[in-house]
Amino acid sequence: MRSTSAPAWLVSGFFCAFFIGFALAIPGFSPSARIAPLAISVPGILMALWQFVGDLAASRRGGASTEAASAGTGRPGMLLWLTLLVSATILIGLVAGCWLFITLFMVVRAKFGITSALATASLFSGAVYLSFTIVLGITLHMGLLLEAILS
Repeated sequence: MRSTSAPAWLVSGFFCAFFIGFALAIPGFSPSARIAPLAISVPGILMALWQFVGDLAASRRGGASTEAASAGTGRPGMLLWLTLLVSATILIGLVAGCWLFITLFMVVRAKFGITSALATASLFSGAVYLSFTIVLGITLHMGLLLEAILS
């Protein structure tokens, strides 16, 4: 019996297009409203592109998608990772949320060692902090939990 669902590469390609379109809409936002769309679209593009390349390679080999094969969750896996990223950013802030998300993603999904994951997450989070706070002078979202604790 033939499956009627869309190929995995097509679904992940749609996610790529969605996040790229979202990023292209950012210049239309006011300067103070651009940080949240950037925090969602840039990691979203990277994750969706990673998934798309893996799914495309798997379809050419004739195997299962990389998501279904390695995480065991099928197509909803990407949505769960995106939900974790957005939730972490809202609750604990952009820098800490990205650090937590990258660490978990690299260890659980990409099967990196904890040391490599922590180093990569720290470098990326440090680059985000330096780029926005130091270079651009933009105050990043601290997270609802930290704001509640400090107030």
